[in-house]
Amino acid sequence: MKSFFGHYGNSFEMYSLQHVIALMFIILVVGTVIWFRAHFRKPGWNRNFRYGLALLMLLLHIGLHLWYINTGNWTPDQSLPFHLCTLTLLLSILLLLFPNFYLYEFVFFAGTLGALQALLTPVLDVAFPHFWYFYFFIGHGGILLTALFMTAVEGFRPTWTSVARTMLWLNVLMVFVIPVNALTGANYMFLARKPDTVSLLDFLGPWPWYILSLEIVALVLCILLYLPFILFERCKLSGKLKNTRRVRI
Repeated sequence: MKSFFGHYGNSFEMYSLQHVIALMFIILVVGTVIWFRAHFRKPGWNRNFRYGLALLMLLLHIGLHLWYINTGNWTPDQSLPFHLCTLTLLLSILLLLFPNFYLYEFVFFAGTLGALQALLTPVLDVAFPHFWYFYFFIGHGGILLTALFMTAVEGFRPTWTSVARTMLWLNVLMVFVIPVNALTGANYMFLARKPDTVSLLDFLGPWPWYILSLEIVALVLCILLYLPFILFERCKLSGKLKNTRRVRI
């Protein structure tokens, strides 16, 4: 139990076997849900999946705070819900329980981008079989799964306005987080300094300029996430026009 819920565990290595297995498992689960999306639209399947995933993510978050307390690590500089992925995890729970378009668009853009960045370049000090390993990969995978489930199964679709609103809310969040970091000595959203491990921020210049660079990168990535929807709508429209021409002939 100590090795699972204690202070320390094995050291984590990026793109080691345990990292790759975790990524492959997430891809498998997400792919399965998308492939069988018709089944997940059935009331029973839909309700059980949404409530089950929400409960799993809630228990993980509760477990995180129990771990903080158990190890004496609950402190304002690391335990408040101001990291982007912690916030989008909580919003994902709400979205699963109470489907809402405004929650969806923020989780889809901010949650997907944050979770992907975290999964590909983990800021993780401990490895399998420590609690933090499971919290990290299941939590971030759950955010990604929620966004794609609401898109593929529930039929939500982002818009250009969704991109604008997401960027607006990210900047509003920054306004609140920067003074919290200053008061507590925290590094929520990595606005005070870069993480100690390798991350995307290493390529965006020194502090505080990487924050401005990150704004541009976030906007570009949001547009790239929205691009498949634009292409799909254009293909659908093109198909309708072709069908219309055939009917006229």
